[in-house]
Amino acid sequence: MKVPMRLFGSFRPTEWTEEAYLARPPFTIETISGRVYVLPRDHHVEEALNAISSPLGLKRAGQESRQFLVTKANAAKGLREFDWYVRRSWQSNELTALWALAHIGEREDWSQTSLKLHYIAEVAGLTTKECSQALQDLFHLTPRNGSTRNLTEFGTDKSLVQQTLEKKIAELPIWTEEKVMSALCTGPGGSVTELYEAVLSQGLTIGAIYKVSEHLKSQGYVYTQKHYRVNERGPMREMLTSDCGHCFFGYSNSARCLEGTLREIEDVLSRDYGKEPTKDERSAIFNEVKSMPYVCRTNRKVLSSLRLMHELDGIAGEGTVSDMLAKISDGYGVRFPVKIENTAR
Repeated sequence: MKVPMRLFGSFRPTEWTEEAYLARPPFTIETISGRVYVLPRDHHVEEALNAISSPLGLKRAGQESRQFLVTKANAAKGLREFDWYVRRSWQSNELTALWALAHIGEREDWSQTSLKLHYIAEVAGLTTKECSQALQDLFHLTPRNGSTRNLTEFGTDKSLVQQTLEKKIAELPIWTEEKVMSALCTGPGGSVTELYEAVLSQGLTIGAIYKVSEHLKSQGYVYTQKHYRVNERGPMREMLTSDCGHCFFGYSNSARCLEGTLREIEDVLSRDYGKEPTKDERSAIFNEVKSMPYVCRTNRKVLSSLRLMHELDGIAGEGTVSDMLAKISDGYGVRFPVKIENTAR
């Protein structure tokens, strides 16, 4: 809980709206060669992260690097929770208002006994009516006179806010759900058995996959596309697929999902391949691919491929590895899909 709370205190909800997330979020979280990194958007965000790097378990990736390396397991867990809270807040005024309370409390060291509603609403990016309703629903409050009019101020209680945040964070998607949905969102769908085979390397049991799939169905993120048999005498199986109309990853519609996958691809192109896409290029590629079937699913595979190719290129570029690959290539007559240089020649 310490990591999300520090981040809630450092960033406002208005900095992490769906629009901001799609355009250029304050920072991104990337797994590169098995290590988790936090990549700040600019110098301002870099300084904000640097100020809380010690309690967050972050350290500079290098003396001149702007990237931060995650050094503690609880930090990686907390960053994942923060990212999911951000995504769920896009469709929930309650989560947004709660974040605003945590932000103000952390920034002011919880010194204020009460806060004006308009101040909370401003930080949350909500109207006072939306903010009042969200707080009433969140904490089961009513105005003092018992009417249904808006609240005018809210009494701050650090313990209550933290307890409520803990409860909401506990309701966020778990790692197993994320793995199952990632598998569903990179293909046309599959049975529980096929999903199990797709995530087998993660050490999950088929029972766990079945349980998670049923839970995701009950929440409306997954539905049964059809029933089929593997063979004539075999049992009936469900072909499960993700419901893009109720996006597990929080996007409000399929166009936003497409923008999200393209932004992630552009981040990789910028960081690993030195290409900063222009606004015109971004618009052109969006218009060109938006009508392609399963384009978001395809983009997620493309994203994985770009990351893998860059990682392979880096490994193959290591002196001893490159020399050995060159010997294998010459000796066995095999061509590899990466550039290989024999440094021993």
